[in-house]
Amino acid sequence: MTDTSFQRLSAQMIDYIPHLRRYARSLVRTKDQADDLVQDCIERALSKISLYQPDTNLRAWLFTIMRNISITQARKEHLRRGYAAERQAIGRRSEAPSQAHTIALKESLRMLKELSPGERQAVTLLGVHDLSYEEAANISGLPVGTMKSRLSRGRQRLRTLTDSDDQASD
Repeated sequence: MTDTSFQRLSAQMIDYIPHLRRYARSLVRTKDQADDLVQDCIERALSKISLYQPDTNLRAWLFTIMRNISITQARKEHLRRGYAAERQAIGRRSEAPSQAHTIALKESLRMLKELSPGERQAVTLLGVHDLSYEEAANISGLPVGTMKSRLSRGRQRLRTLTDSDDQASD
């Protein structure tokens, strides 16, 4: 494209700015957004001027560019809002870090180590892994009744250990 044809097309684009502003105002909410859309349209048209076919409708070409920019911006805004809503939802479920949870976990693991191997297995399978009595019995190769009694003894031992820790800290 020669410099004279580029200058002629640029001058024609300037003539269409009032029409582009009206169209932009129908596409977006505010005057500022409309002005930004017109600016984006002119910038895109100038950067892609080599794609313009001479002797075709320049106004229609500019309006098409503006419509496409508007659609792309609306899609991006929709994705941005969805992402922001998702991040807010995730943020609401999180809580500030607390050392109390870490301490409680370490104390629980320490107390678990003080159980007999059979009680520890029953508490771990039934209490931690949340298996049914039948599933835990199958895994350990023991009868269901044995798993129930080991869990009961393990819970009782943990209660005793917890009570003794509470009394020691008072």
